[in-house]
Amino acid sequence: MEVQVSSPELVSAHRVLRCVQCGKCTAGCPVSTNSVLNVRGLLNEILLQPSLAFNSEESELWQCTTCMTCSSRCPKGIKPLDVIIQVRSQLIESGRIQPTMRDALESTFLHGNPWGKPREKRNDWAADLKVREADPKAKLDLVYYVGCTVAYDPRLQKLARAMVKVLEKAGVAFGILGIEESCCGNEVRRMGEEGLFEELKENNLKLFQERGARQLMTTSPHCFNVFKNEYSPFEGDVRHYTQVIWELIQEERLSFSKELGWRVTYHDPCFLGKQNDIFEEPRGILGKIPGLEFAELDRNREMFANP
Repeated sequence: MEVQVSSPELVSAHRVLRCVQCGKCTAGCPVSTNSVLNVRGLLNEILLQPSLAFNSEESELWQCTTCMTCSSRCPKGIKPLDVIIQVRSQLIESGRIQPTMRDALESTFLHGNPWGKPREKRNDWAADLKVREADPKAKLDLVYYVGCTVAYDPRLQKLARAMVKVLEKAGVAFGILGIEESCCGNEVRRMGEEGLFEELKENNLKLFQERGARQLMTTSPHCFNVFKNEYSPFEGDVRHYTQVIWELIQEERLSFSKELGWRVTYHDPCFLGKQNDIFEEPRGILGKIPGLEFAELDRNREMFANP
């Protein structure tokens, strides 16, 4: 199904007239070399044609990973990512999208997660742990937002369990949101479903207030990014777990005793490094682990963020 998108609307909303067709957006795009997605070509078509036709189910715009390289590289301050999200939004409104996206969005609306899992199972990862639920009357240092993938994926539930043990070892007073925790909406918004995102945001903000979440810690860089940058008017402090652990190490509330004979590296997540300039805390943690040999990737920190 073809969907017609108005070019003048995109030009006025995103200052596309500033584009000088330098190609830095496409040159830095991690998927452009292996796909038909061409960011510069898209902006050029928007400038030259009154309207654009996209196949809502097969559009190359779904290949964009929303890493934000195109926006960070643009010398004219254009944000091609926002253009892509707006076009996706119109494709979503057409009602004809790939079944996987349709099912994920429907599950998020019905169950608060994109995995098709019941809300009642969201807290099963902590069934045998004594983890308190956040209560506004309790004096908590932070509220731990676990996130959908970590809560439901058996391979990743061990991350949440390990996080609980680390926080308890450091003597941190914390709580979780339990089965009332819902999807942060980061991917929902980047798929273009603005209406569902706003509903998730409104409900989550209300829940955070009810549970006294003055300091919110996330597992996922994506959850961290959306809470920190797109959840206005949330007035609490949003932190990624690497920031919290690094602070605990610096305060000497947490230390490592087991020596590891490992050689490791670290890949900067786009939503943590590129979009929020958090580079040093994860490396600081690795540097404190005895017997760990750290090998930096050639492209790292700002070099990875803005190649």
